[in-house]
Amino acid sequence: MKITKNSAVTLHQRVTDVHGRVIDEGEDPIRYVHGGYHDIFDKIEQALDGKNVGDVVTVRLEPKDAFEEYDPDLVVVAGIDQFERPPSQGDMVERDLGKGAQLYRVTELRDEAVVLDGNHPLAGLTLDFQAEVLAVRPASVEEVTRVEKAVVASISRLRALKMAAIYLLAAPTALVVVVAILVEWLESGLLLNLMMVFLLAVLLTLLWNGVRYVRDMVRGGEVLRIDVRGLYWRDFGTPVAWEGIAKVEFEDSAGKEVWYSVTLIDDRRFELNASALSIDAGQISWLLANYLPATKLEGF
Repeated sequence: MKITKNSAVTLHQRVTDVHGRVIDEGEDPIRYVHGGYHDIFDKIEQALDGKNVGDVVTVRLEPKDAFEEYDPDLVVVAGIDQFERPPSQGDMVERDLGKGAQLYRVTELRDEAVVLDGNHPLAGLTLDFQAEVLAVRPASVEEVTRVEKAVVASISRLRALKMAAIYLLAAPTALVVVVAILVEWLESGLLLNLMMVFLLAVLLTLLWNGVRYVRDMVRGGEVLRIDVRGLYWRDFGTPVAWEGIAKVEFEDSAGKEVWYSVTLIDDRRFELNASALSIDAGQISWLLANYLPATKLEGF
């Protein structure tokens, strides 16, 4: 199989600088999804396009092709009192020192200060990258979702049919059995009447959810869209920008069809039902966690 768009590729790599000093001997193979997703450096991906298992490519990467030029402005000094515990040299820390939140490497420890370097350790280096293609296969939907950081989901009619059968047939049948047992056990009285009212409400809820799944099965089409711009859920009707989301709650308990509850900063709220979509909830959770901070996620 040749390397084409949406191929999952495994490489054995050897990376050296221009003087032959080994940077990476390739003890851990590289795995990436091919197709312009920037899952690997573009110049390497271009060289690998159309290659087969066993082929070897060698690419010279200038700083602009890899880890950029070394930027002295990314070297900053922070007071030791800004850390909950004293860091060690070589530690990676996330800080916002007026240049936006980013990762810094601790390069020097002083009496009352810490020197932080926001450059990649290989910034400014010209590298020779040699790779042998070890494996090529079609990437899974989940793998493509992760590199695209986007998803468009439609109704899975088969899954919608299964959910409709549960809510319209299986669940009401079980409920009728429960009612028969209760009638025989309680015989009559206020408690039985209250239980019957409660069970009638449950039955109506089950039937309503079943009808919703039948409707979704008939309608089909695009239901959910998640990308860098935000989230669109057809039943809500209005695209929502990420900054407009205050909180997302995740639930995954047996018998509950609502998996995500989305609360907006203007207090509007909608429920995102993922149980009959053409993708798994794990993909949705990963994307939400990619675009929203952990403080806005509950139950993930």
